[in-house]
Amino acid sequence: MNGSLVALQRRRLLVVGLAILLVLNVGNAASIYALCILEKDFAFGIVPLFNFDTEGNFPTLFNGVLLAFGSFLGFSISRSLSSGGGSSLVSSWKAVGIVLGFMCLDELCHIHEAIGWILMTRVETDGALSWPWVIPYALLTLGVVAFFARFFFRLERKYQVYLAVAGGLYVFGAIGLEMFEAKHVEGVLAAGESDKHGKDSLGFCILYTIEENLEMIAVMIANSGFMAYAMEHCNGLNMKVRVEP
Repeated sequence: MNGSLVALQRRRLLVVGLAILLVLNVGNAASIYALCILEKDFAFGIVPLFNFDTEGNFPTLFNGVLLAFGSFLGFSISRSLSSGGGSSLVSSWKAVGIVLGFMCLDELCHIHEAIGWILMTRVETDGALSWPWVIPYALLTLGVVAFFARFFFRLERKYQVYLAVAGGLYVFGAIGLEMFEAKHVEGVLAAGESDKHGKDSLGFCILYTIEENLEMIAVMIANSGFMAYAMEHCNGLNMKVRVEP
């Protein structure tokens, strides 16, 4: 019996993703209004559910889904290239899946926050490095860039553009703006303000809103590039799923 085919349209997925991101931004804006203007940290659940600086909520879930989908595409492209007669990029695409899978786990399980707390008890940092998890992650990022350099330059130029734009936006958001946020909070506290006015100030809220938007947009760009590559090199990743006892 022929099974039904589920078609994933690249442009439609991108439009749906941007629509969801817009809804999340509306919720985040409402949470910022509640925090900064109304000075409410719950506001009928809007703050814990939609605030971009809060973990374990709808924005976190959406970001995790985007990263998980990217990981799935990486592994699927690797498998398709391997079954199609082999390719020198099979291992590289598998590594893409592994990296994005780790990023998904980090997003959902807050690994970098845990590393940050451990480092804060052992090293003294200030200014842009007040949240010291950025140090090992910056080094890890450099290692990942070096590892994928050969893979990057073996791709067609259009896919290089996808990865360069996506990677640049993600790193600037996840590490660069995080350092700006740390410096901003430290500056507010140094001026004699409370921690509440540091992390719930409008300036800090704007910074983390930009950061999270850049991260999610970057992953959507990367996923769109992966799907374009799959259509050109993997016959659209036509796959069948069968459930067995």
